[in-house]
Amino acid sequence: MATRKKTADIDAAEIEVPDEGFEENGLFVFDARPVIRNWPAKIKMPANGGEFVTHRFRLDLDYIDYQELAQLHSDIAAFVSGGGKLGCDGDPLLSKLRGWSKIAQQGKGQLAYGEAAKMQLLANPRFRSAVLEAYAQMVLGIEEKNSETPPAAGQ
Repeated sequence: MATRKKTADIDAAEIEVPDEGFEENGLFVFDARPVIRNWPAKIKMPANGGEFVTHRFRLDLDYIDYQELAQLHSDIAAFVSGGGKLGCDGDPLLSKLRGWSKIAQQGKGQLAYGEAAKMQLLANPRFRSAVLEAYAQMVLGIEEKNSETPPAAGQ
């Protein structure tokens, strides 16, 4: 069994990408396990008067294929039925979420990425559902209609 080379995680927003995409000597460069940066996600939160407000944000996600998405759902179901608590150690979704942008902490500005914040967010059923929906859209090739421009670095 081949060992997987460990690489440092980088923020693609900090790297200049040529207009022609990822090429090397005219060939497409394939990364078997890329981190997909700034993938659009949305969450609907209840508001006064029986309304819902939709909030949009961006996620950095490990790339997975269709079979891995199905396995992720199975792993989450097994984790929960085995007594696991969502957002806590052992939650299969914890290792897939690599970052976010456009999420604020009430009264404190942008929420910095960190393990404690990630665990707290993934314990929230609405946020968790938004992450899984974003994953499904990415894996199934569903593009966001009228997509906003991805946020600039640091936003």
